[in-house]
Amino acid sequence: RREARRGEGAMGSSKDKALGKLLVEVQEARVDKEPFALAGKDAFLKLELVGVGIPVLRRATEARTCTKSGVVLAQNLRLDVLPENTELQIKLVTSKGQGRVTNIAGGGIFVHDIIEAGSCNKWFKLFSPGTGGSPPQVWGRIQLMITFRSKRSATTNAGAATSSASTGVTDGTAGPSKRSGGKIGKLLLGMGAVVVAAIVVGRR
Repeated sequence: RREARRGEGAMGSSKDKALGKLLVEVQEARVDKEPFALAGKDAFLKLELVGVGIPVLRRATEARTCTKSGVVLAQNLRLDVLPENTELQIKLVTSKGQGRVTNIAGGGIFVHDIIEAGSCNKWFKLFSPGTGGSPPQVWGRIQLMITFRSKRSATTNAGAATSSASTGVTDGTAGPSKRSGGKIGKLLLGMGAVVVAAIVVGRR
């Protein structure tokens, strides 16, 4: 009970200093080479926000039954992003019972790239764990819609909305500026996923 209370206090302080939230719409994962060996069995997705000197923040979807082409998950997850967070790890896993899991495939995205993009809806590559010293191979892809909601911008937008309502004036440059940054960020997202994927898939 004491540990639970300390954990709750730590979570509370973490939320206070969070940069914002990650909203992740998990759609489906598709294997490149059909049929999927785990067809008929259950699988689920784990998301882990890792960083330097802070606990790992974990979220997971509910398990869904796999088909010969992959697994449709269709669930939403939320994670608080802290300044120390560096990477969002993506792990497709299957349960071995008693709380144990086996990694099917995984990948990763740099948190900085997600923040720069703001939002994206794309298919990310997943890599199977390497065996016997062999490097990870492309397992398939997963469709994710990722949106970063900044705590700072939410506060700014609320203030701007109040100001606009009273003056009738809006900032006409805000829209194009955000769209331009988003395009650059989306390119970075793809690069980040490829670079860290080989590291992520070997982790439990």
